[in-house]
Amino acid sequence: MTTRLISAVCLLGSALLFGCRTPQVARLTSDIYRALPADTAIRITTGDLTQAYEEIAIISVSPPAFTANARVLESLNLRLREEAALLGANAVIRVDYDMQQGDHIVPAATGTAVRVRP
Repeated sequence: MTTRLISAVCLLGSALLFGCRTPQVARLTSDIYRALPADTAIRITTGDLTQAYEEIAIISVSPPAFTANARVLESLNLRLREEAALLGANAVIRVDYDMQQGDHIVPAATGTAVRVRP
């Protein structure tokens, strides 16, 4: 009984510690935009855009704990889109995918949230 309890506490602690990593956002402008609806199409690209845009913030995200390897890229892009929408951005450009090292090696993505001008 005690062994199971300790195992459960360790598992839950790991899930909370590594699964609840909050995105890091560094604002680049003092302008505040209204958050976009969740169903808004937000473009993700490792390159740049040809349209004029305003840079809003640098966003860094990592996937939730226990994300299957086949779904890591999908999870990173989803989290980038969610954070961009909260900032009122309609694209994330110059996205860089890498592995962050600390206590554990964790996949991560960093990009610039932008608002494309009409």
